[in-house]
Amino acid sequence: LTLINPPLKNRPPISDNPHTIPLPNPLISPYFPTFHICLLVKDRFSLSSRQKIESELLPISNVIKVSKFRKEYESFEDKKKLCDSYDAFFADKSMIPVLP
Repeated sequence: LTLINPPLKNRPPISDNPHTIPLPNPLISPYFPTFHICLLVKDRFSLSSRQKIESELLPISNVIKVSKFRKEYESFEDKKKLCDSYDAFFADKSMIPVLP
């Protein structure tokens, strides 16, 4: 079996941007009260942003700014420890290119 991919003159552009995927069930469930989320934000994290997060009632355990992330989590081992200490990570749209 041989698959041939002919070259396309007008190939569609490849995008690295994340896409929104609708989920049929909620990501955070009352059945998991110990679900820990880490939020990664820009250095200009305002009070209004913090109030909006609190109003959404998300179980965010920690908020890490970009500068702190770059300083404290330089090595692979540090990033691995951070990854193991939380169940999920949320990030601002503008932070996506900065993340590993």
